[in-house]
Amino acid sequence: MDFIIADSHYLSSRGLCSVIADTIPGARIYETGTKDLLIRLLSVNPRAIVIVNLSAFDFDDFDSFLLSAIRFNEMTWVLTFPDLSLEALVRGTGEGMCVIDLEGDADELKRSLTVISEKKAYICPKALERIATSRSDIRGIDVLTRVEKEILKLIASGKTVKEIAELRFNSVHTIVTHKKNIFRKLDVNTTQEAVKYALRSGLVDLIDYYI
Repeated sequence: MDFIIADSHYLSSRGLCSVIADTIPGARIYETGTKDLLIRLLSVNPRAIVIVNLSAFDFDDFDSFLLSAIRFNEMTWVLTFPDLSLEALVRGTGEGMCVIDLEGDADELKRSLTVISEKKAYICPKALERIATSRSDIRGIDVLTRVEKEILKLIASGKTVKEIAELRFNSVHTIVTHKKNIFRKLDVNTTQEAVKYALRSGLVDLIDYYI
């Protein structure tokens, strides 16, 4: 299992290295404090788990980071909390990224790394709470049909349209149509906004994300 730590802060990077080594036997760990070196590491370490401290890295903004994440989409991308803007938190989790809490206790951090190493989704409870309380002007859940609620819940859990279609034995076209209807009814334009709605409305419980 390969881990890449993208963090220019020496102490936090070294600390993560130590926790990973203690938690994941045989893990190969690489550290970088620059974008150029990160890209080189990503190129030669396919399917690595990449832990990125956005507050201590040289991406110009979240969009430039997201371009790299999309380019290397076979990686498991992990963001670090709490030094994470709300925009990055919502957009990152909307793209299926994991979030770990660097200020949580040791047991939680080790557990989160174990879950992520098993290629499962993980978002730390504090990050979920921040997402859930970020909007107060959510429309009522009853504007959606039962099927739309089920599909929104799957979207919020990180499933792709193709995965949802396979789970529900529907065509991709059918799921795309449902997704468009959900966005129209909720007056949202992006998956990130839909995820935030699902969390805020209570459609997705925080415990669903705390693997």
